[in-house]
Amino acid sequence: MPLDNSESEHDAHIEDPYESHDLLPHPSQEAAEADVADRTQDDGDNSASDDNSPMLDYDAAKENELQLIEQARIEQETQDIEANWRRRLRTSTSTPSDASSLVIGAPLGKNLTAIEAASRLVTQWEAIYDQTLSSTPAGAPSVLESLTQARNQLAALQSSVTEDVETPLNSLQDHKQTSIASRIQTLEAALEESTFPPEHANLSAAISLYRTSRIPYSSNWAIIYAGHLVDFAPTYTS
Repeated sequence: MPLDNSESEHDAHIEDPYESHDLLPHPSQEAAEADVADRTQDDGDNSASDDNSPMLDYDAAKENELQLIEQARIEQETQDIEANWRRRLRTSTSTPSDASSLVIGAPLGKNLTAIEAASRLVTQWEAIYDQTLSSTPAGAPSVLESLTQARNQLAALQSSVTEDVETPLNSLQDHKQTSIASRIQTLEAALEESTFPPEHANLSAAISLYRTSRIPYSSNWAIIYAGHLVDFAPTYTS
């Protein structure tokens, strides 16, 4: 039976629907290739990060070490400052009570007898005189007068036979009145020479406070500020 050429040709020209698509890349193939490329890049980044991590760890450790060293230095410096302060405090508090003071009129001590007080007064004036000779020789003659007076007073007490010389001065009313009168006299002399208004006000206030007994006889220091009595202090440095 003869073949139908037309049908044969028609069959020959039927295209396979899968042939044409095999010639072009599939979308799923592109996505797969892109994913592989991304993973490859990520692996490269991770590898680079892993390579740098030891260096980063070293830098962090070094920085932390420097911070610890600086903190230790600050703590040691603070401890040294505190130790020096405590050492100075112990030195000042352990100073003997009979140590001579260069402050004119400074308390000589507590519960002293007349002879003890006179002896310490001589020692005090001797220290003041030596200091004056080395710093301001022009003022030495007046200091020498006070020193001579203190020596004469001590000599008189040492030759006295009365019991009062062995009695604590704080219990002698006459001594209290004499001491206050002497302080007022010293303040009045300073007031006459004062030319600084705030100092003049404080000196005037001190004289008035002594006379009205608002500053009693004691071994404490009266603190006067702007012409007003502020407080009392046990020592000159406090």
